[in-house]
Amino acid sequence: MTESLRRAIALVEQLPEAAQNKAAEKIQDIAAELADQRWDELFSDPRSEEFFDQMLAEVAEERRQGTLRPWPNAKEP
Repeated sequence: MTESLRRAIALVEQLPEAAQNKAAEKIQDIAAELADQRWDELFSDPRSEEFFDQMLAEVAEERRQGTLRPWPNAKEP
């Protein structure tokens, strides 16, 4: 944890419980938004498309060879 985040949490700890809960909700919202932004960055990276193309090719080859196994707990279509 960064020092800046430690200071922010120390400030929030001084608030009444209801305010702490509100702050926690906002922190969770911000963390979720940052995680979404990170996924967007990863998927927009050209290497991601290459990776997924490679994975699709491997699945197609396993299907062709008859060695493709179903995903655990997957429901049949």
